[in-house]
Amino acid sequence: MFRLYTFLLCVLISQARFIRFYDDFGEVFRNIPDENRLTFNSREWSLINGDSISILNVENLERDFVYHTFPNFDVEGTRYLYRRHIKQDEPVEIELVRAADRLFRYVSQPTRYFYLPSFDNALLEYLEHPPRAPFYEVKFTYNQTLNKYELSHDANLQLLFKTSPILTYIDKSFSWAPRYTLDMYSFDNGRFMAWANLVNNGEKNVRMERAELNAGDIKLLNRVSVDSSRSGMMAMAFASPIKSDPIVVQESGELYGTYVYNINQPIQLEPKCTVSVPFIKPQVQIKRFALYSTSFTTVNSKDKLCKCYRLKSDKFIPKGVLSIREQGRIVGEVAVPDISAGEEYDVELGKDADIGFYRQISIESASKEQTVYKVEVTLENKKSHDIFVKFQEKLFGKYSVDKISTTLLQQALNTDLILKGNELTGKFLLDQNTKKVIRFEVTIQHETSGYKPY
Repeated sequence: MFRLYTFLLCVLISQARFIRFYDDFGEVFRNIPDENRLTFNSREWSLINGDSISILNVENLERDFVYHTFPNFDVEGTRYLYRRHIKQDEPVEIELVRAADRLFRYVSQPTRYFYLPSFDNALLEYLEHPPRAPFYEVKFTYNQTLNKYELSHDANLQLLFKTSPILTYIDKSFSWAPRYTLDMYSFDNGRFMAWANLVNNGEKNVRMERAELNAGDIKLLNRVSVDSSRSGMMAMAFASPIKSDPIVVQESGELYGTYVYNINQPIQLEPKCTVSVPFIKPQVQIKRFALYSTSFTTVNSKDKLCKCYRLKSDKFIPKGVLSIREQGRIVGEVAVPDISAGEEYDVELGKDADIGFYRQISIESASKEQTVYKVEVTLENKKSHDIFVKFQEKLFGKYSVDKISTTLLQQALNTDLILKGNELTGKFLLDQNTKKVIRFEVTIQHETSGYKPY
C-alpha cells in the first residue's frame, strides 16, 4: 500500500540522530517527523543539496519539490491584523483556523470564515513573529515495505533506526577538518598532536546520538554555494559531549579509499560554531633538513635554502592544517595533503636565513651540436650545528651530466649525488660553520644548427 507523506523540511537538527561529516559537507540522518510540517527558509535551503533528499528503508520512492513565495501560516490559532483593500483605514483582527488551506475567521465575528489564498504584504500585519517566506516543500510518496539491503551494511543506522524509515540529505552547514601541531623540543624529536574540528555553520543547535568522520577524496556534483560567513566568523570551542565522559574518536579503518572515524556517543554542536575534539595519535618520525631545489638555468643565482621537516607516520593522516613550533614558538603553518602510512612527506616552511647558496655557471665548450656548461654550487651553513641537506637540480631537454664532484673547502669528499630521472639529486650532512662546493657539467644537445649558447 502506498502512503502519501507531505511535509516541509527544516534544519531542526536538534532532532538529528546521526551525521556523517565530510571535508565540506555533512550527510544528515533523522527520523521522519510525526507532525509532517517543517520548513526551510531561504538560507537553510541554499545549504541543502536538494537532489540528495531521500528516505531510506523504503521502496518505490517518489519526490516532489514545491517552492512557495507566500508566507507559511502553520500555527492554528495565530491572530493577524488584516485589511480587505489598501484604502481601508482600520484593519480587522483575524484568526487562522485551518493551516492546510489557510482558512481564517474574524475574531469579532467568529462564525464568519474566509480563505486567504493570496494577499499583498501591505494588507497584513503581524501581532507576533511573522511566518517565513519564502519556504520550500518536499512531498514524498513511497511504499513502507522495508528495503533490507539499504541498511544491511551500515551498523550505525541499524543500531539507531532499526526498521524505521530514515530521512537523509546532504547539508553544507556541516563539515570537518583535521588540525595538527608539531612541537619540536630537540633537533629531530618532537610531539605530533591531532584534533578534529567539527563545524556547524547552521542557525540551530545540534544534538546527535552518534557521528562519523570521513577522510578521503569524495566528489559531489551540483554542489551548493556556501555563505561567506563560513570562512571566518565562527566561534571556536572545545566540544563537550552531552554526558560528562570525554569525547573519543575511534578509528574504523579504510573503505574503498575512504578512512572512517566514529564518535559512538552523544555530542552537541552550538550554531555558528567550530568545536575541536581529540583525534588520532600516530607515531610520527621527524627529520629536519634544508632543501636546495632549482631548475637548470644558464644564469648565476644566489639565495637561501628552504627549511623543511620530513614526516613519516605509522597511520594514515588525513589532509589538514599543520602548525609547527620550535621549543614552543610558532615557526610556520602549512596545509598538508593525505599522507598514507609509511609514506615520507616533506613540509616546506620557507627560507632559512643561516643556510645559503651561490650558483655559478660558465661555458666549458660550445659547438653547433652541443654546449657544455660547468656548474658550481657553493652551500654555506652558518649555524652552530650540523644540518642535513637535500640537493635537487632539475634538467629538461636532451642533456647529459658528467664530472660530478663535491668538496669541502680544501678537503675532498665522496659524493652522494646521482642522476635520477631528469633530476640530479642527493642527500648529505653539512657541518656547522662550513662550506661545501658541488661541481658538475651539463651537456645540452642542440636541435637546431643556428643555436647560439648564452
